[in-house]
Amino acid sequence: VKVLHTIGPMHYIVSLSRYEDFTATALALAARGARFTDIAGNDVLLITALARRGISTSFPAAELVAVRPILSDPTMQRLALRVRVASLGEAVEQLARAGASVEHLYDY
Repeated sequence: VKVLHTIGPMHYIVSLSRYEDFTATALALAARGARFTDIAGNDVLLITALARRGISTSFPAAELVAVRPILSDPTMQRLALRVRVASLGEAVEQLARAGASVEHLYDY
């Protein structure tokens, strides 16, 4: 994480690695309580998560966009969710409580 600019107490503009590293870094920051206001200029992002088939796919902090089976494991499915960047931490917590694990955050 590279701090580019301090905009106030505990408020920063930062640069993170992209692609796979971005997902791991952003999730680690969210787990530590970091809040995001935008990512790459966007206030909404797409995330994918892996979950057992049959779990509830209702998440207050995320809008379900698609559900696809995992062909190599019929007990699993991939969820695609639209999440407001400001609700990212909350959405990740809701997914974890449901038994889903975040696969990727799309930093487009």
